Amino acid sequence: MDKTLVVFVLGLAFLPAAVALILIRATPLRDHHGLFSSVCYAAVLGWIALFILWTQRGYGRRWQQFRARSWQELAGKFDEGEIVTMRKGRSGKITGYQVWLGYDYFADGEQSGLYILPFVGEFPTEEVAEKCRRKAGNRDVAVRVSPLNPKRSCVLDQDVRLLIGEPNQPIDH
Repeated sequence: MDKTLVVFVLGLAFLPAAVALILIRATPLRDHHGLFSSVCYAAVLGWIALFILWTQRGYGRRWQQFRARSWQELAGKFDEGEIVTMRKGRSGKITGYQVWLGYDYFADGEQSGLYILPFVGEFPTEEVAEKCRRKAGNRDVAVRVSPLNPKRSCVLDQDVRLLIGEPNQPIDH
């Protein structure tokens, strides 16, 4: 993910929370009224919840995809890909599968990146993941490269949809 975007999101998520915590710590305990403390703690918890929602729902990916649409398009190539098993916490229960595709492109020297399928969440079975891995692996792909830093790149979901033969619909789970 783009460093600028990460810093922005972290700042957006934690700056108000930090201010609320500073207000709590800076005021003497005798001046803490129930409402003041409750509002500060609610602000902290609210911003943390929004940050978790942002990352879990794929909004960060959508934001990066939106920004990268205007970046320069270069020729790139996916590697054969790899199926990654996603597990839930300590239980180790399998929640699904993702396909991780490395890609290479040439911009100010040889560069590489990582693209993850499906576009949001996980595939329900390893067979579905394998089907998509075979469709996309070892294929040429358009890579969007930041005009400010050629090491920052993005493969757009819409380009991959076209590549794997599903132009107007999300990948079937």
